[in-house]
Amino acid sequence: MKYVTKTTACIMAVAMLTWSPPSLAGDEEIIVEAQPEMAIWVDKVSDDLSSTFERTRLPSLNAIPSDYAQVQFTCDENGKPTDIALVRKSRSAWIDRAALRSVRSIKTMYPLPASVRKGQRYQADFIFAENERAYDRVADAVHESHVRRLAAGDRTVIALAVTRPAG
Repeated sequence: MKYVTKTTACIMAVAMLTWSPPSLAGDEEIIVEAQPEMAIWVDKVSDDLSSTFERTRLPSLNAIPSDYAQVQFTCDENGKPTDIALVRKSRSAWIDRAALRSVRSIKTMYPLPASVRKGQRYQADFIFAENERAYDRVADAVHESHVRRLAAGDRTVIALAVTRPAG
């Protein structure tokens, strides 16, 4: 059985994005564009998160449900993630532990793009799915969580994605 994982880091930073607000009542797409410097930095952080998540040893594959975890954090004066919190638990302790371990293992997020402010909060979404169909279902749930956050007034999200087959 082939499993799919996806790491999505959502960087919350007002100065770094262009956001076209949709009608919150409709099903219109949310368009977010990162500046080039930000895009390069996002790739680096996503690669760091993804490589650790990919190296995490899988328990029995049948024991892991298709689900996602969300981790928020800031970084200290050395660029090391700090104030790490699991803000959305999955139905799997393995997914939750792997997500937290991935964030904790980032050596540094420096150099930060010039537009990142001190105390910036970051979010990483970790998806684990048993197949592509389950992945699509879980990814839709992650998307809906971002839509709810935007509707609540937090319009400062840049989503980054790294995918890999697991198992």
